[in-house]
Amino acid sequence: MPFKGRVKPFSQSLLLLLLLESTPLRGSNEMSFFEQWETAMANKDLDALIELMHPEWSMVMHSSGKVIDREGYKQTVGQVILGGKLARNDVRCIYENDDIMVEHAMVPFPNGSSDAVLVAMTLKDRKVFRTETGSTPLTK
Repeated sequence: MPFKGRVKPFSQSLLLLLLLESTPLRGSNEMSFFEQWETAMANKDLDALIELMHPEWSMVMHSSGKVIDREGYKQTVGQVILGGKLARNDVRCIYENDDIMVEHAMVPFPNGSSDAVLVAMTLKDRKVFRTETGSTPLTK
């Protein structure tokens, strides 16, 4: 369906080219970063998660603003994952390209509350370089 309004034909072609450029190719045997990350999370495979992290990886904790590195992740978040204490529901990839992956999930807590959590991961050399999270408490 052609564009209507003030978009000129050349602009239509350029827009289509830009859209195609940012759309991942389907049918490739290679898993997306999101698929690799979620497979490791589902398998509670801390070694695979650490392998997907750049050696200079850091994470900003949304609750405190504290910055942790890979070793800090192993000791904190990693132990929660291994202990099966981190439940995430309705996990979905909002956007992914070679530079960033953004995912969203619903996270329930033992006290009955739950948060909507947004995770932004900047990527470098096909590994996560920096992770930041944002969390919105949901009413019961």
